[in-house]
Amino acid sequence: MRAACRQTASWHAAGFADLGVAVNVSSKEFWHESLLANVRDALEQSGLPAQSLQLELTEGIFMENVDAAVERILALKALGIAVAVDDFGTGYSSLAHLKRFPLDVLKIDRYFVKDIQHAPVNEALIGSILALCKGLGLGTVAEGVENRDQLESLRKLGCHIVQGYFISRPVPAEQVIALLGRDWLREFGQA
Repeated sequence: MRAACRQTASWHAAGFADLGVAVNVSSKEFWHESLLANVRDALEQSGLPAQSLQLELTEGIFMENVDAAVERILALKALGIAVAVDDFGTGYSSLAHLKRFPLDVLKIDRYFVKDIQHAPVNEALIGSILALCKGLGLGTVAEGVENRDQLESLRKLGCHIVQGYFISRPVPAEQVIALLGRDWLREFGQA
């Protein structure tokens, strides 16, 4: 987390101040007593604004102890960071639980994206998740976008933030500036 915050702060200094970073947090890390202090220290030591940090949690974390998870998420959000549910739709999610958690983003699992153009049920499910998120005031990210057809299908449904190999395979931090300098709108036909 400290390295991710330092690196993102350096990208801010290079002129990309709108860039945020998402860090996956395991169940063990989430429940560790030092989590809040570690997040606070990473932000303070790096100088990264809190709103530029997002922690990604899996659905299973919430089910371990719902009330304690809500308290912990509220404490994290009090620091100014965002909290996302990673791989949404494939774990233990329940709409009854979902409304209790003070979340910012749902990340739609690649399982639904994979066959979106060939499986109408996946398109319907993604459309429903997007509508749910809109109604709850949550952001969305579609994971696992591997081709232009998937990207176009997601665009038509109103999902504008995606991640996956079609955009870029994972790259070392020193190669990110080159990615940020690309004209993505023109490359993907929105110019």
